[in-house]
Amino acid sequence: MDKNKGFILLTFTSITNIFFVFFFLKNINPPIFISGNFKILFFNFGLAIFLIFLKYFFKDKKNKIAKIFSMSFFELISSIFIPLLSSFLFWSLGPTIIDRSLSVNILGTLYLSGKPLNLNDLNWSLQKNYIKGEFQTKKRIKEQLFLGNILQDLNGEYILTKKGIRAAKLNIFISKYFGLSKYSAMPETLP
Repeated sequence: MDKNKGFILLTFTSITNIFFVFFFLKNINPPIFISGNFKILFFNFGLAIFLIFLKYFFKDKKNKIAKIFSMSFFELISSIFIPLLSSFLFWSLGPTIIDRSLSVNILGTLYLSGKPLNLNDLNWSLQKNYIKGEFQTKKRIKEQLFLGNILQDLNGEYILTKKGIRAAKLNIFISKYFGLSKYSAMPETLP
């Protein structure tokens, strides 16, 4: 039992994370990337506190449950950290990408059309279904306001905060370093 207690604890925290993500992150309010990851973080923080409570509650007991909760600090941290990172990764590469991706829209458009489409058809679909006028712009502005990267001034115009300036510089550096398309981090600006 002593050899397996770390594995049992890791299995328990992994299953509770899977349960949490699939049943409690449905119909989440935007911005989904931030909201989902914050909820995962808070859930795992609560789970860690719960496990610490159980560890001290069963400290002097002489049964099988007490042996599981006689975990070391390393086992406790590992049992929380691994599922936390796995949940972050799933949320960031699954629902978030599907919610934000132009590529996902193109795949859906081709699938739902049931026939081959040309570039103009796909571009029309992106404009009509994904961009939807100001929908995506407002969605991203709300996200950046939430993160504190931008502020809205008294005239209703948006300005970068110090945090936003650092984020923009970092994005440009990463884009240049990895040779990414300049149209995201370094877009054309108004003349």
